[in-house]
Amino acid sequence: MMIFWYSGGMEKYELWFRLAYRDIILTKKMTAAVRPGDRRAPNNKGTSIGENVIIRVMKLPGNEAENINPIFTDDNIPAKITAIEVKRLQDVTPADLIGCSADCSDWHGVANQLSLIYNQVFTGPEEVSIVRFEYT
Repeated sequence: MMIFWYSGGMEKYELWFRLAYRDIILTKKMTAAVRPGDRRAPNNKGTSIGENVIIRVMKLPGNEAENINPIFTDDNIPAKITAIEVKRLQDVTPADLIGCSADCSDWHGVANQLSLIYNQVFTGPEEVSIVRFEYT
């Protein structure tokens, strides 16, 4: 899945991915990710089209609610945000998910992954952001 957080106070916006996706990141096959909420700046954890970001891979996830940071691999991959589309989860189509990981081929797969990662149930009416990026 295309999970990533933004931790405020960083010099550059960071996209954080789980270790399972390291290979598709290093081979530049992953070019999109879905996150809960409206992730356009200036919203909380928001970014902007054209912003240069760093992609990082978590060896061990943290716990945002308990303010425990993840442990990362040494990968710091530069990228640029190319698009951010906000819509209801249930309105996300397979075409919207091109460039995402294979476990997110439809909105049900996205809902399952988001539920696992954010420890809450996603049923369809929630707002999500589809964030596209290119490697630089």
